[in-house]
Amino acid sequence: MNTSLENISFVVCDVETTGLNPVTNRIIEIALIKIENFKITDKFTTLINPEIFIPPFITQLTGIRNEDVFTAPRFSDIINEITKFLKDSVFVAHNASFDYKFLIHSFLRENFSPPSNPVLCTKLLARRIIPGLTSYGLHSLTNFFKIKNIHQHRAYGDALATSHLLIKLIEEGENNFQINNIDSLLSLQFQPVKSLTTIKIKKSISEQISRLPQKPGIYIFKNKNNEIVYIGKAKNLKSRVLSYFRSDEERVKKIIRSAHYLEFVETGSELSAFLLESELIKKHKPRHNKALKIIRRYSFISLLNEHPFPKLEVTTRLNGSNALFFGPFHRRETAELVLDVISKSTLLRECDDDDFQKNRPCYLFDIKRCLGPCFNPSVHSEYEKEIEVVKAFLTGDNLSILNRLIEKMKEYSTREKFEEAAQIRDSIRTIINNIGRIKVLKEPINSLNAIIIIFEGNKPIEFLGLKNGILIFIKKYENEKNFLYELVESYNSDYELDFDQSVNIEKIKIIANFLVNKKAHYKIIYTTGLDSKQLFQKLQISLMEV
Repeated sequence: MNTSLENISFVVCDVETTGLNPVTNRIIEIALIKIENFKITDKFTTLINPEIFIPPFITQLTGIRNEDVFTAPRFSDIINEITKFLKDSVFVAHNASFDYKFLIHSFLRENFSPPSNPVLCTKLLARRIIPGLTSYGLHSLTNFFKIKNIHQHRAYGDALATSHLLIKLIEEGENNFQINNIDSLLSLQFQPVKSLTTIKIKKSISEQISRLPQKPGIYIFKNKNNEIVYIGKAKNLKSRVLSYFRSDEERVKKIIRSAHYLEFVETGSELSAFLLESELIKKHKPRHNKALKIIRRYSFISLLNEHPFPKLEVTTRLNGSNALFFGPFHRRETAELVLDVISKSTLLRECDDDDFQKNRPCYLFDIKRCLGPCFNPSVHSEYEKEIEVVKAFLTGDNLSILNRLIEKMKEYSTREKFEEAAQIRDSIRTIINNIGRIKVLKEPINSLNAIIIIFEGNKPIEFLGLKNGILIFIKKYENEKNFLYELVESYNSDYELDFDQSVNIEKIKIIANFLVNKKAHYKIIYTTGLDSKQLFQKLQISLMEV
């Protein structure tokens, strides 16, 4: 079951019972919370008539009295609903063996086949992901992650807190253990626990660790001479820095051995942490930062404007040349597929510059797939129109090429060229099923004019301003009357923009990588053609729509 975690359904369970023995005791309350794509999507909770006496110490602990459950459904009344809720999901609980055993015995008592879901215990998982804590009870872990438990020792309150804990632990597992599928997550809970004390923490560093927030930012390790030896970024500063003291990697151990001091800078979002990390590494060149981790090479479709008859090609490299870069595309194969769709539906040249210089038509001209600019430069205006169609398509206007393909498919069908018609049909399906969701940006990335709003839940936390593909500011959101007005005024101020600077290219790569990975909830406000009043109104609407 090597399925990515985004595609897994988790059901978090908590039960309150009349005692500790699942054979002789009964469930008096159950809560089930479904999590899909790391979001809570459904819930089921109810008191249960256990048909036996609830001891006073249980009432004292939970507040559930015998008279509270007298008219509640029996387990047999809700067994079908529980079965349906658990279907095809991973069963999750804190100290999961307790809840799961009670569930199994409750099913068996009613002569029903018990559930056989994969089981994940957040207590076991937390021991592996965050070693060194004095306690792994639900209360201690929710305090560590600053999760509110609305009602302790009640099924729904504890299940909801466990749900948020699960999401936090999965994030930590992905960031620090490269856990990205359900098999590796399930097996991690049973791996040997690593002790936090395997690497000695110097007193000067431990004092700073205690001050680290569970917020995004950058951390800086310095040696005894106060020289920077390593810079890193984190979505959760405390968790990330703690991970250095449980690592077996020799490179990490070298960093810790040479580090005598720790500094940190909290940022508004993970994206601004990444951008600050990049900037500081380039500036200080710490010896333990071999190089800034190579950003995954997402692919782009480039339009090379330096030629009078530009051509399209797939590339992973952004540079300062006179070209437009459309994307990013998550996989090179996808970009190549999109380029193939464009080639089949437009009349742009596909030849390289050497073949173009031969000044003679090729087979694409013969089959009416090219205007033939290599031997007939008078088609320049027609060629420009084709370029505009391509730009419209690559910035979100799928209909421009879709209509062309539909007409071409009809033409092939009329001429009984069914194989060619089927190929065009497949291209149409590609556009309908894929293009809208695999591309992030509606403008070429190196000429992007936009304000990107980063949200945490429903709350805006940061605004990034870009002009001509250059990051001109990062502003933390302030809940003040004039904030948006001042933001717009700042955005429309005069800036000296030079996209050719390598630092700006690096930043736009980082932003593209972040957006295509959908690492945060964000909105993009495209500013091209907007005056100050229109931009202000769009920003206002975007904040109200969340």
